[in-house]
Amino acid sequence: MKNQGLFKSFTFAFSGIASTIKSERNFKIHLVAAICALLLGIYFKLPVVEFIILLLTITLVLCAELLNTAIEKTIDISCGARLNATAKLAKDAAAGAVFLTALNAVVVGILLFGKRVFVLLISG
Repeated sequence: MKNQGLFKSFTFAFSGIASTIKSERNFKIHLVAAICALLLGIYFKLPVVEFIILLLTITLVLCAELLNTAIEKTIDISCGARLNATAKLAKDAAAGAVFLTALNAVVVGILLFGKRVFVLLISG
């Protein structure tokens, strides 16, 4: 019985991710950026610690985007067309969390790949 419940919870999780991919433009953008960053990490043969930092950074951004979507959809259901100031603040704060994680990802990307890409461009 427990394994069936566990399997079902994984199914719900994958369904949530798939629905977000289908419906949210920004999640698609973050996913494409994540794939590009992973491919760069493989291409440059990042050391294990740097690759772990890359994976954690990607995970943070994607999780923030999933939570932002969940918060926005929940507020949309509860408030409908009449968005009040508190609901707007909640939506804006969730969007701000995504922005901060994405900004962090850009900085991490520059630190991990900046010199490597520069050397590749100069020598190429």
